[in-house]
Amino acid sequence: MNSETLVNAVKEGLGTGPNYPSGVIEHYIGEVKAYLAAAGVPETVIESDEVTGIIVQGVDDLWNHGGLSEYFYQRVIQLAF
Repeated sequence: MNSETLVNAVKEGLGTGPNYPSGVIEHYIGEVKAYLAAAGVPETVIESDEVTGIIVQGVDDLWNHGGLSEYFYQRVIQLAF
């Protein structure tokens, strides 16, 4: 999935609208992707369409709740295997 498509998916998931500045969203996406990589999720999976939902979830968790949710952690474990 390309970067612009992922940023737009996260904006939609957060409900920020398409005109919200992308820089902050890109930062959070980078944080979530780094976490996925550190947890052992293969790079091919991290860059695929199948992780869009968990990246949106991770960004939402960080954005709105200040930390990652139990659901996020469980999904990361699944993706790592």
